[in-house]
Amino acid sequence: MEKEGNIVIRSAGSHSFTDLIVISKKDMTIRFVQCKSRGLSKPAKEKLEQEYSWLNTEFVCSYEVLGGKK
Repeated sequence: MEKEGNIVIRSAGSHSFTDLIVISKKDMTIRFVQCKSRGLSKPAKEKLEQEYSWLNTEFVCSYEVLGGKK
């Protein structure tokens, strides 16, 4: 994904809802990706997709830089 020019933030092992956050400047999208090396049963996959389906909406995004000398 990085080779395609995306920004990829890895949070694997954090026990959060996502393992990767993929930000594409090309098509202006942000993808949350959950990776399962051992696979998932169809019901488990559907449960995750339903639980986090609210992420498939439009958001207002901002960028901030905090800290530094005054």
